[in-house]
Amino acid sequence: MLYLYIIFEVMVFQMPNSEKIKMTLIGKLDARQIVRNAGMSDRPEYYSGRGAITSDLNDKILEKTYELVQKEHGDEAAKHFAQMVADIQKLSATDFLNTLYNLESRNWKWDKRLLGDGKGMDVGPDRGDRGREAIAMMTIAGVLFGASER
Repeated sequence: MLYLYIIFEVMVFQMPNSEKIKMTLIGKLDARQIVRNAGMSDRPEYYSGRGAITSDLNDKILEKTYELVQKEHGDEAAKHFAQMVADIQKLSATDFLNTLYNLESRNWKWDKRLLGDGKGMDVGPDRGDRGREAIAMMTIAGVLFGASER
């Protein structure tokens, strides 16, 4: 098993950073790669404050995400994913991604306590490039002008 892990590490880190595919240690796609493959940005802050709109998250993306979770993590994980989607009251892309990452961190076992606050806001990590502040300002503008009420 250690031998396989070492081979996996070498394969992943030889790839250029822009093309690196993140996988779990057992070679399965992680939640971020799954949502990218389903056609979404993996950054919750990208969708922050925009509300629940079908251009961000729709049935095709949800179905593709379900299929990828099922393929990569099994039927039980897919069942928990479906329950997670059903339990999110306002299915904004930001809340969906944050909750999906919470589900993955719990080994794909759903618990309603993993639900966020439902406000659809996230300003992302601080990378020192002032991007976080720009996202925060756009989120505030979206909320003030009612965009998050959709």
